[in-house]
Amino acid sequence: MTNYLKPSSLILLCCCLLIAGCSGGRYVIQDRNWQPYDLEPAAFTRHLYSCQINGSAGIRKYSFSGLLLVKEMEDGSKRVVFQNEIGFTFFDFEWDTAGMFRVVQIQEQMNKEPLIKTLRKDFEVLFRVNFSAAQINGDRTLVRTRLQKGNAVYETGKDDKKNIYILDEKERKVVSFIMAAGAPLSGLPASLTITHHKANFGIRLKTIPSNN
Repeated sequence: MTNYLKPSSLILLCCCLLIAGCSGGRYVIQDRNWQPYDLEPAAFTRHLYSCQINGSAGIRKYSFSGLLLVKEMEDGSKRVVFQNEIGFTFFDFEWDTAGMFRVVQIQEQMNKEPLIKTLRKDFEVLFRVNFSAAQINGDRTLVRTRLQKGNAVYETGKDDKKNIYILDEKERKVVSFIMAAGAPLSGLPASLTITHHKANFGIRLKTIPSNN
């Protein structure tokens, strides 16, 4: 396992997003007595995660790690900064209070539109920003909202476990967000595994406890 992102790993990461793979199976959400629902943005101040990324492009595999900082700034904007262990910044993303997205900084080899678009969508689904109206099902275990393509579904399962799925137009899982049991829907989880079923890569996040 590498500790720092190498140029070859960054190239493979970008390539993965251009290679179509298998979906994660269907997730049927029809005929569930949907009703309007007010889905609030995630509430948080600061989370520092250890971040592990694994993937493959063809027969080549890669694995690297770093630190991911998620923070709400004093002006209400949201920032996501990904660095390696020696403090080199790979990307720094910002959403202002109106939900407008901006790339503050990005490493040259990561500055690829498919990668930026994919990461942006992941974080917007996690933060619940830039969404259309949401709906909740009859037994209040599913909340869904329309994306530009497909839907995002927020699921409350057994033991109050929260998961999120991005579905395509045919209700096939494109991305799965699997959270630790008991994760509050209102905030961010202590641990999270994001699996991109078609792009052949995954992200594991685990909270680093504060020293305060």
